[in-house]
Amino acid sequence: MASRTRTTSQRISEDNPTVQCAEKTSATVQRLAPELLCEIFFHCVPDDTDSCRSIRIRSRGPLLLGRICQMWRIVSYSSPELWSRFAVGDDHSKNVEFEKDFKAMKHWISKSGSQPLSLLIYYPGHFTDGALLPPIFEILVSPSWRWKEITLTVPCDFEDTVLAPFRTGNLPQLVNFDSTTMRRRSREQGSPEFILSSAPQLQSLRHNGEGAD
Repeated sequence: MASRTRTTSQRISEDNPTVQCAEKTSATVQRLAPELLCEIFFHCVPDDTDSCRSIRIRSRGPLLLGRICQMWRIVSYSSPELWSRFAVGDDHSKNVEFEKDFKAMKHWISKSGSQPLSLLIYYPGHFTDGALLPPIFEILVSPSWRWKEITLTVPCDFEDTVLAPFRTGNLPQLVNFDSTTMRRRSREQGSPEFILSSAPQLQSLRHNGEGAD
């Protein structure tokens, strides 16, 4: 029996060297410290939020990383920095599922802990479903004290909601803010207001829409 085992082992090594290599690589990865794995995982997450308009794509990190093995799942789910940068929305209304977007945003923001947030929210002017969009924008605004880089394309009906943190003075970490309002505001709505002292670290602010105060 021992002889047959050695022969089989030798045949695997000689005929299929990739099997042996894969086993060694897998064993090496499993020995990496969680902190190092987290650093590696961070480089697997798209660094440009515009490159991915959906946070529900399972073939991208960090969702993909958590499906590899139990250890990777534990590390990815306990690494807030992996969840602090995402994009949501789409150019075409037929591709958008508001309820799933809301649940995904809630999940990602909860996983991001207290990390500064870099977000892209893209819902053009033809998205006007009043029953579905408000919860999405409310959960976007709730952690505004963690906003770092924000890019928004929103219908004008929700502009006041997403700009509210500038009036409440709750933007201590905001560095870049880029907003685009789709469709014209009514005269009753007035002009959007930006109180720049609300964001002491602000370096760049761009607003594309009706005139702002």
